[in-house]
Amino acid sequence: MKSAFNYLKNNALLIGGFIILLIALFEYFKSLLNSKNIGFDDYEVTLDAKGASISDDKSKRLADILHVAMGSMGTDFEAIKICLDGLTAPDFSKVHNSFGTRGYIDIIGVGTNVPTALKFNLTQWLESELTNSQKRELKRLHPAIF
Repeated sequence: MKSAFNYLKNNALLIGGFIILLIALFEYFKSLLNSKNIGFDDYEVTLDAKGASISDDKSKRLADILHVAMGSMGTDFEAIKICLDGLTAPDFSKVHNSFGTRGYIDIIGVGTNVPTALKFNLTQWLESELTNSQKRELKRLHPAIF
């Protein structure tokens, strides 16, 4: 009994990594099934950006900054708030359109270019990444865009 405990104790990092790998593989295959059967890849939505006051370059930069703020381990809510600050509804639509759809692995909330990742638009990324209280705060700060 003691040798099994020592083995687990000495190899805890290896065992933890193996468990994470198994979970990631499970989620990967689950997302493969979901994207084929339910149509997760059909979220390319173009919003009406008529009347937007920001340039194409700025909307692309903001879309990329939002992607970085949400597309890594952990979500940078402050960066999201800063990006959305001062945007009108048409400006947000332009940023949304520049964002397009980007790969998303839902188990760990990370952006990726893996072909089998779910394809989410900006609104779906925000829905997936933010807590309910963060969504309420964004809606309070920016009622026209969220």
